[in-house]
Amino acid sequence: MLLGLVAALSVYTSWYQAKMVVSTSEDMIASRLFAESLDTMMHHVELAETAHRIFVITGDQRYLAPCKSSIERVRSDLVGLQQSPVAQRYREKFARLNELVRLKLLNLDHAITMRNTSGFTPAWSVVVGENSKQQMDEIQAINLEIRRSANNTLSERAFKVHSYNRWTAVQLPISLALLFFLTALLAYFTVKYYSEKKSTELSLAHAYRIFERFMDNSPTIAFIKDASGRYIYTNKNFEERLEARGVSVIGLREFDWLPADLAAKVMATDASVLSTQKTSETQESMLLGGVETTWYVIKFPLRDPNGNALLGGVAIDITQLKTAERKIEKLNIALKQRVSELEELTTILEKARDQANAVSKLKSQFMANLSHEIRTPMSGLLGMSELLLDAHLEPEPRELVGYMHQSAQNLLDVVNDLLDFSKLESGKVNLDITDFAVEALVSDTHISVGLAANRKGLQVETKVSPDIPRTVFGDPGKTRQILLNLAHNAVKFTPSGKISITVELLSRVEDLMQVEFSVADTGIGITEEAQQKLFEPFYQADSSNTRRYGGTGLGLSISKGLVNLMGGSIEVDSQFGVGSRFSFTIPLYASPTTEIS
Repeated sequence: MLLGLVAALSVYTSWYQAKMVVSTSEDMIASRLFAESLDTMMHHVELAETAHRIFVITGDQRYLAPCKSSIERVRSDLVGLQQSPVAQRYREKFARLNELVRLKLLNLDHAITMRNTSGFTPAWSVVVGENSKQQMDEIQAINLEIRRSANNTLSERAFKVHSYNRWTAVQLPISLALLFFLTALLAYFTVKYYSEKKSTELSLAHAYRIFERFMDNSPTIAFIKDASGRYIYTNKNFEERLEARGVSVIGLREFDWLPADLAAKVMATDASVLSTQKTSETQESMLLGGVETTWYVIKFPLRDPNGNALLGGVAIDITQLKTAERKIEKLNIALKQRVSELEELTTILEKARDQANAVSKLKSQFMANLSHEIRTPMSGLLGMSELLLDAHLEPEPRELVGYMHQSAQNLLDVVNDLLDFSKLESGKVNLDITDFAVEALVSDTHISVGLAANRKGLQVETKVSPDIPRTVFGDPGKTRQILLNLAHNAVKFTPSGKISITVELLSRVEDLMQVEFSVADTGIGITEEAQQKLFEPFYQADSSNTRRYGGTGLGLSISKGLVNLMGGSIEVDSQFGVGSRFSFTIPLYASPTTEIS
């Protein structure tokens, strides 16, 4: 809109400037003609004066005709100048000029009369007298002033014409370009409007077909009524599902095809929606083919393009839903009964849990008391047997004392294992995080199993990775217990060969390290079937080992529990008859400032 106004203003300005150029050009032509006519008149005045002087001097009647002819031409010039529109600009000056020229002509006529009647001298005094000279000087002065003004006007008009021409030369092409652009734009939008209108009409027709197909395939029934309650639209499902099968209800009202009581109820709902202009949601039941069906009906107000009130509605068959609701109600009753039974069962289970906890507590107390009662005499027995072994006994008594010492030690180990297992099972084992040296821990383990290994002629090797810091933070007691258990098992089940104790750094993220401890032997090995249950409590790969090697089968289970407690993992890799490798990986820390949980 703004661009159109600019273009229109530009075109109008160009037209106005062109008009001004034409007007100014016409004015310049008129001014130039006026100036030329003025020059011509002055020339004729001078010619008339010259002719009169010749006639006065000579008195020859032959010169009288040119004098009269000159006077007539001057008068004719005055008439022409008076008719020029330019003369109106110099109205006062031109009037004075006209008066002086006429007086000059009268003087010249008087000079002719004086020459014919009085002779040369009086006539000459009229022609060349002071009055005649003053008239001629004033005529020339006024003529010069008018000419100067006319020239100035011509210069101004010429400048204006030049300015108009220069501005028009720039503005006119722009205006024409804008006009052309607007014309093209108008044509484009006109074509676009009618194209879009046609496209919209086609789209609306296509959308209506889609809408009609969609509604005809919808599982709901849909309808639209006018303000009087007559149907103006129904979908296919409406005709098929309701009693009006095979008969179109378009133009009908409920009383025309429904039972009176149902029709009255439906029309009352319609009237409420139209009067309140609010959506209505109701459930309506009716008999269809002798079967009662329930419908969920939504009715809502509409307006046609002319603003007339309409009523739209959709209905969904919820008969199956109602049937399901009744079944759900029955199931809810049964469920409540079942919940009540489960609550009673939960109460029983809670009592059983409390009893089990009490039994577990009694078991822990029993194990603690039993451990204390057995450890005290067993420690005395071990001490006395060690004293006897240090005494100078005969070989046979010394051997018997040795058996007694070993049996007492085995029994003490069993008691310790049972106590540790009981603590793990009851969750009473806590970590004791402190700093320790991995190399010292491995060295202590080597010393602890070294004597038993030397008795069997076994070679014990140890290796600690140089990547592990000299001092780490963790639970050294439980780490030593796990490593000793694995090392003692290796010595116990290795008849010959060697045992390797290795510590490797698997990974490190800042101060957190994953460290692997492993014990490898060349012992009897373990079958694949036995490896699956090896870490279960009281399990041994071969029951004959209990009689041959002793033990309770709790060592590996306790080790696994301690590894899990430290957030690690334990595993075994073994080949029967070749040897075994037990390894456990636990997190250790390189700095005491690290938050250890």
